[in-house]
Amino acid sequence: MNQTLATLLFSMIVDFFVFLSKLICGIVSGSNALIADSFYTFSNFITDILASIGTKLSKKRPNKTHPFGYGKVEYLASIVIGFTILIIAIVIFLLSFLETKRSYHLWIYLILGICIICKSFVSHHTLKIGKKHKSDILISTAHIASIDIVSTTCITVVMILSQLFPNTSIFLYIDRIISIFISYEILRLAYRMLKENMLAIIGEIDQNEALIKQIEKVVEEIPHVDLVQVQLIKYGSYYKASLKIALSPDITLKQLLRIEQKINRTIKKKKFGIKYTTIEIIEE
Repeated sequence: MNQTLATLLFSMIVDFFVFLSKLICGIVSGSNALIADSFYTFSNFITDILASIGTKLSKKRPNKTHPFGYGKVEYLASIVIGFTILIIAIVIFLLSFLETKRSYHLWIYLILGICIICKSFVSHHTLKIGKKHKSDILISTAHIASIDIVSTTCITVVMILSQLFPNTSIFLYIDRIISIFISYEILRLAYRMLKENMLAIIGEIDQNEALIKQIEKVVEEIPHVDLVQVQLIKYGSYYKASLKIALSPDITLKQLLRIEQKINRTIKKKKFGIKYTTIEIIEE
């Protein structure tokens, strides 16, 4: 099992137990906000499962039907995750209007504290591994977990304040307000995920100016080559680079093949995260 899948499996286990813990605490305390928050954690658990499937499929070897590999499966998995989160947001919004009797206990705060610590560790670890392997799925999972941490922390603080100031009128409605706010934030996250991944799956050109400049510098150092254009298309955790180069008309076929091989070899050696390179020749 590679590090990416191991990280997702660890996140999945933590999310499941955090979901159960918050759901039980929400039912016992009668907090709609906490019940809503538990369903958001459950959405994290679902996204971990889908992300694991997407990551495993994206590592499949290229074949005749998919010569550039299955990297875009990550985007497809992220789109499914986006729709799942969208449904969860609607459920949370509807739950916020339920009337419940609230009663808070000390053990509830202890459990919520443990949940926050666990999720903080998962978020930090997942983001670290995601950046290391340039995995969009892991980075998205880490960002989702960070929202979960913020929402649980806010709910816990409000629960404590409502016990300290039981006669303050705002605390009669704050539970519902927080639930609606959580659903709004989740809707925003779902929209962003769906938009970004739908654009990526149809082959949007990646505008990574820093990487493009690095490629230009490397290619222009090769003798007899004038670089005309660099285009990057992201395939999940790796890129496909499309280069247009200008060569003088007196270049022989043997020299041309050597130049192409040198460009491919040099780009791979530099570890830019480029898995495939296509070269188009333009006469000067």
